[in-house]
Amino acid sequence: MPALGETFRALRKSKGLTLKEIADEQVSVAVISKFENGTSMLGVDRFLHLLDQIHVTTSEFFYWQTNRYAVSPMPLFGNSDHASPSWKLVLPMQKILELVNKADPPKGVQEVENYQKEFTKVFSDQPTQMNSLVMAIINSSVDLLHFRLNKTASDILPVTKYLTSVEQWGEFEIYLLIFSVSFLDASDLFRLFKRAMYRADWYKWLADDQHTRFNLCFDAFSALIGKQHYTEAAEVLKIMDNLVHDKDDSDVRFAVQNLFMHGWYDIVTGEKEKGKQQCENALSVYRILNVSGDEELLRLVYEHILKYDPSDVKHMFIILTMG
Repeated sequence: MPALGETFRALRKSKGLTLKEIADEQVSVAVISKFENGTSMLGVDRFLHLLDQIHVTTSEFFYWQTNRYAVSPMPLFGNSDHASPSWKLVLPMQKILELVNKADPPKGVQEVENYQKEFTKVFSDQPTQMNSLVMAIINSSVDLLHFRLNKTASDILPVTKYLTSVEQWGEFEIYLLIFSVSFLDASDLFRLFKRAMYRADWYKWLADDQHTRFNLCFDAFSALIGKQHYTEAAEVLKIMDNLVHDKDDSDVRFAVQNLFMHGWYDIVTGEKEKGKQQCENALSVYRILNVSGDEELLRLVYEHILKYDPSDVKHMFIILTMG
């Protein structure tokens, strides 16, 4: 088994981070270097702080530290916040998404644009890797709100390049992809989606949200439909089919969602009556099961699916953000 510092160094380098980039007032370059080289150890607080600096949770770290092909990873710190997704790492991204959800495009986007100006100054003063990713999501969000659907893919390139370059994906990379699905070029989205699902069998052990894989399928599917890439959307649907038929992951909620997605696909690809029947059957099952939140969300999606018009830019914006 490798030393802790050796595993830490491998994960840091896999994310393209230098010692200088992760060092701060709490942990210096010299201290991190000694830890990575195995000449000194760190206290728990500073160790957890360094994991935050490289966007890795404790569960993920010890998964790579142990014999990952034989051991099912477990949260080493019990129910502590650090064993779950490190939400403070993605908090800046959550803020822009919340602002986008409140906006009323194309006119009611002033608050989002103000945040864009504010963060541009932050990024200018602190051009860190994290700030570069957040800036890309903010710029792409503004593009989307102004219906500049073709520009989002160029503005999100820092995220695309980051996700492509990172060898060992963890929860941070998965959530970053989820936050970016509406902006990515369809071919990049499909390629990164397949990469994310490649390790689906161990994501289900690492993730605090056991249903991340299902949610990622739904988000990628809706974005690909919005981008009118139906062949890739059909491939995502096949992956979702496999997930819901896995006896170890069976969950009636996602089986019903899967039925709804099939109906959605049929509607937008020309089999409208067949698709409507499947969507309405799915909504009926949700109502019977009294899963009100899911039914309300999918009913809203269904209303927009019935109005599906690829020539209407504003409507396609709505479809793109359905995930």
